[in-house]
Amino acid sequence: MCGEGGLSTADAIPPERKGLLRRYLDRRNRYILERRLPTFTERPIDWSTNLIHTLIYRLAFAHVGKLAVIATYFILTQTLTGQQTTIGRWHVALPDVKGTWDHLVSRGTSHGGFLHLLSQHAWNPLRHLIRGVYEGIFGILLFRQIGYNALKARARRADAPSALDRFITRWMPFVANEHQGHPITPLQYIALPFVITVAAMPGVALGYAIVHVLHHYAHATWLAAMLGAHPSLAAKFYADNYDAVLVGIFAGLTRFVSYVTNPVLDSNTVYFARRRVAKGKKGAWWHPPAYRLFLDDMARYADAQERAQAALAARSSVATAFLIGSWILIFGLAAYGYYVIRYIA
Repeated sequence: MCGEGGLSTADAIPPERKGLLRRYLDRRNRYILERRLPTFTERPIDWSTNLIHTLIYRLAFAHVGKLAVIATYFILTQTLTGQQTTIGRWHVALPDVKGTWDHLVSRGTSHGGFLHLLSQHAWNPLRHLIRGVYEGIFGILLFRQIGYNALKARARRADAPSALDRFITRWMPFVANEHQGHPITPLQYIALPFVITVAAMPGVALGYAIVHVLHHYAHATWLAAMLGAHPSLAAKFYADNYDAVLVGIFAGLTRFVSYVTNPVLDSNTVYFARRRVAKGKKGAWWHPPAYRLFLDDMARYADAQERAQAALAARSSVATAFLIGSWILIFGLAAYGYYVIRYIA
């Protein structure tokens, strides 16, 4: 007797005579059919193993996100210092982006600043905190991506779009939402960093208010780690702008950011799952548990491979190029970010 998709739901072999591997496969098939992972009360060992497995991936990807932001910040604000160079027969003076950024809204406009809003003493720590906040936001975004449970997200999704969903679909096409009725577009991929920045502002404001209270009223000195004259790599990576990174993590977990990023996380998960199923493969033991479950659920149907191939063929090639290119860029920036913090910063 076979269940849906050909998975065995009954067996003539008595349970006590089954080997460990067979019993493991039977449990796995059961949870595939139920489209969920085991809970702690059902299978405490499996649940603990899944948790540890997921955390390893998530922490690794969170570090990738933090390193990518370090590299991006360095490239955008610290690389161009007004150098002189030659391109062919032309002598070119490159802009002094570093000078402009270092004095952007301070009183040092003679050094490249634009507005007299803050003192230089106030602007210096603020511009460094901006990097820390983005490290937290992007780190938690990749943390959520690698452990994203597409099946659970679909089970919780509302059947009908809300008034906000309808408004965004009609008037803000650059913002992705779960009820837009089409895959993520290239425009939505391009606009995502700016959309996340706006969506994170309430969380950043609230997070900084909490940190301010902890600093000045609870005297939480652990939020203000001080670096020595010659800090170690670990100190530079974890202690520098520690409170700002925590604010970014808090902002990245708010409902505002989840609303604009969940559709993208879901679309990315579906794309990579379809690529594997289109090749006739299922989930592997080394995949994150939620992703492995989603793969097995997608692959359990008789025509799963053909359906995955058709869905990939119908997908926008431009959107696919943006997705693949962005992941290559992220890992490339992370490698350079390690170089920056190890040898330059």
